[in-house]
Amino acid sequence: MIAYHVDRSALLKENQMLDLYINCKLGNLYDNNFNNSLSSQGLYYLSRNFLSLEPYSFVWEIALEHIRALHYSHLSSRFQCAFAVESLKEAKEWYDLFNKNLLKRKTEENRSTPNIVKLEIDKYFRADAGWLTTSSDIQVFESENEFENDSFASYCYFAHKYWSGETSPNPSFELLVQLPCKVIEVMK
Repeated sequence: MIAYHVDRSALLKENQMLDLYINCKLGNLYDNNFNNSLSSQGLYYLSRNFLSLEPYSFVWEIALEHIRALHYSHLSSRFQCAFAVESLKEAKEWYDLFNKNLLKRKTEENRSTPNIVKLEIDKYFRADAGWLTTSSDIQVFESENEFENDSFASYCYFAHKYWSGETSPNPSFELLVQLPCKVIEVMK
């Protein structure tokens, strides 16, 4: 199947294979959970000082992994996948979102302008990232629970909806691609 990926590092090349980084040493707990193998996403979130990361993103990723491990362990971890979408139109929407956020943080790090790449993929899980970015269910959650909308409990609530495959009121689908997969074209 063909899918599209926003390469925020702008380092991917045509015919390159995306694969897991092997022999990642992150301590016994994580080594056992991930078989010493992580994607670039996993390395980013698990090997860096979490205080240096964007707190909102870090908490989402930890909540997502927590819920996946507890209730959806048959699905691949986001820390061991590449992210893609099914159409070029969707890729351009993600590209615009990443580029807008990149401009806000440009002074923090010397970041490259993202590329869109076409991937050849085999296995994937389709999830609705709308639960993580623009959920209009937050008001419902707040009215039915005693937690604030930025609590870890609320993140776990929406993570559960994400992993269950439920569609949000404003869907934004993404594919969690099992690695390896192949870059077949750098488009932008």
